[in-house]
Amino acid sequence: MKSVISKLYNGEIFPAETVVPTDIGYRSSVNKVGQEINGLQEVLTREQYKKLENVIDMNAEIVNMENKAIYAEGIRFGIELMIEVYRMDENARR
Repeated sequence: MKSVISKLYNGEIFPAETVVPTDIGYRSSVNKVGQEINGLQEVLTREQYKKLENVIDMNAEIVNMENKAIYAEGIRFGIELMIEVYRMDENARR
């Protein structure tokens, strides 16, 4: 089994692309958004729909930036937690 470090180095780990929310309402919400967008395509002009697509794309970029920041903070927190637990164990041995 490859180490996590090797997988990271080789670009084999993509949490943002592989993690899917397990919330029971996730798929339903995604489907509803898709239906609403399709409905808007029928009533908006081509120019209005293009603007809507641009807003959706910009929002996706914002969400991606937020997810990167949250992921990085999670990594930092996990490392800090590991250090603290290690130090507690180290102090208990003394």
